[in-house]
Amino acid sequence: MKITILCENETSYKGSKTCLSEWGLSFWVETKNTKILFDTGHTDIYKTNAEKLNINLENLNFIVLSHHHFDHAKGLQYHNFKNKKKLIIHPEIISKLPANESKKIKSDFEIIASKEALNFSKNIRSSQKTLARLNQIKQDYFVPEKKGKIHHSLLILT
Repeated sequence: MKITILCENETSYKGSKTCLSEWGLSFWVETKNTKILFDTGHTDIYKTNAEKLNINLENLNFIVLSHHHFDHAKGLQYHNFKNKKKLIIHPEIISKLPANESKKIKSDFEIIASKEALNFSKNIRSSQKTLARLNQIKQDYFVPEKKGKIHHSLLILT
């Protein structure tokens, strides 16, 4: 399994010669048979960095959005996929996005909204049981979301 950071808050000195950074997060997770784009940051930097790193985003099997915050999901607005891609999200995420983003996502992607655990490949799965605990941890230790719980998708990599 190979995990490549496409977008993160900082780049190393060496990385800054190749990749850009921004407030946000995006990973490329790749196994022999499965390719996942996990989050997209908040601009098109994930695409720019993927090109610089010779990662063809057209070859992905799934896009997974961890939650609705702009620094994880807004970059999806800048996609240029030729075909509809499978977008894995918690069912609550679409309702939390701004109306124009929600409309674009609904028209541009094959949405798989699930509260259940999903297996992407032998070594990659999501875990909703973990998500329930993650929401509780966030409520206990972090500033709560103004409109209620944050609904997350989490990848388990083994």
